[in-house]
Amino acid sequence: MLRGNHDPFQDGQVKGLFPVYDYLELKVKDDEAENGSQKVICMHYPILSYNGMYKSSINCYGHVHRNTPINAPIRSVNCCVELWNYTPISYKQIKEKVDKNTEINNVETNILTNTGDS
Repeated sequence: MLRGNHDPFQDGQVKGLFPVYDYLELKVKDDEAENGSQKVICMHYPILSYNGMYKSSINCYGHVHRNTPINAPIRSVNCCVELWNYTPISYKQIKEKVDKNTEINNVETNILTNTGDS
C-alpha cells in the first residue's frame, strides 16, 4: 500500500497486516518487455523525474484525482480511483494506458514537426 497525504498511519504498516510505502519500485513479469520484466515506480504524488524514466520505466501515481498534470511524463499513469471507477487496476490496464499516451505523443510530435514541405 502507498501512503497518501491524508493517511494517518506513520509506522510503515497498517495494523500489522501489510507494509506501507512512500515510494516503491516493482519489477513486473512481462514477456514483451526487455529482459522479461517491466520496472514500475509507484508513489502517491506525480513526479516529473523518476528512476528509469528514460529506460522504459512506468510511473504510477495518485493524489491529483481527475486532474492529470499536462506535463506528466509520457510513461506516467494517473491511477486515482476516480479515473478507474473506484476499482483496482491491472498491470495490463496500466500498460495499455502507457501505450496510448505514447501513441498520442507520437502523433502530436509528428504534427508539430511536419512543416508541410514535401
